[in-house]
Formats: sequence, C-alpha cells, structure tokens
Amino acid sequence: MGNGVEMPTHRATAWIETAPSLVFFALWRGLNDVVLAGWVAAAALAFGWLIWRRRVPDTIILGINLHFLLTPPVIASVFAMGLPGLAAAMAAYAAPTVPAAVALTGLGLTMFTKGGFLGAGKSGGRSTSWLLAVIAGLGAVWGRVHAGNHLISVGLPLGLVFAARAGLRGSGFGAIMLAPATSGTERRA
Repeated sequence: MGNGVEMPTHRATAWIETAPSLVFFALWRGLNDVVLAGWVAAAALAFGWLIWRRRVPDTIILGINLHFLLTPPVIASVFAMGLPGLAAAMAAYAAPTVPAAVALTGLGLTMFTKGGFLGAGKSGGRSTSWLLAVIAGLGAVWGRVHAGNHLISVGLPLGLVFAARAGLRGSGFGAIMLAPATSGTERRA
C-alpha cells in the first residue's frame, strides 16, 4: 500500500469511466464509423484519465477503455500501411473483440496486481479473480462466435461479467447495475 491511490468514491467517477463507452456507441451507431468513434472515445478516455488519474479504475471498464484506446490507432495504422482490406476487416470485428479485451485485462490484473480482476479490497482472493477471468474469457469466445449481432456478441457477455463480479463479491443482484459506481468505496493508503 502506501501508494496514495484513491478508490472511486461517488457516482461521478462511474460516469467519467463510462463516458468513453457511451461516446463510442453513440457515435458508432449514429455515424456508422467505428474508427472515428474509437478515436473520439480514446480522446474521452485520455481526458478522463487526466481528471481521475489518482483513482483506481473499475476493472471491467478498464478493459473496455483499453480496447477503445488501442483499437483505433491499430486499425488506422494498418490502413496507412496500404492494407485497406485488412483494416476494414479489423474494423468490422472491432466491437466483438471488446469482451476479449476485458478478458485479457482481467488476466493481466489477476496475474500482476494485488487486487486482481475482482478489484482492490474485495474478498475472495486470487482464486475468485481467476474465476472471473475465466468467465470473461468464455464471454470473449461467445463474442467471437456470435460476432454478427453486437447486442449478443458484446452486450450479453459484458453484462454477464458485471453480474458475475457482483455475485462473486457477494453484492447480490441489486448491485449489478451499480457495479461501476460502487466498485470501491474505500481509500487505499
């Protein structure tokens, strides 16, 4: 401990963490341009990080936001390298890879951080974080298999990961929709 990192303490944190996702989906659905939507979401993520950089992020939202931060530059770089077909294919499969980004983030958090994928200060230990990472991994496989329908390929697996996290924390059903807002009310010393 002793790192001075503060856990989120109110709903404003959840909205700032979730803003890149909301911006991405609104622009993507409204403009039908996944790359532009991704760049704007990445900018929103960077802005949010500047404001809340001393706070521990929600572990699931972190995976989603990392996806938004990394995917648009990779697709734009592939296009700039003169591979428009590959860039278009990558853009078409960008949304269904969100559950994979969450699973990989969860795996990394479980392997390399004290709080793991479940989040700092939560009971259950490393085995519970591993279980949540496996659930997220199954969601990533589901997302790839059902890539044609984004509600089924992205929304359903992510919803189940949020629900599983709430259940594994012992938060119960009422906390599922509030999970980002209540994911940590303690302050880490």
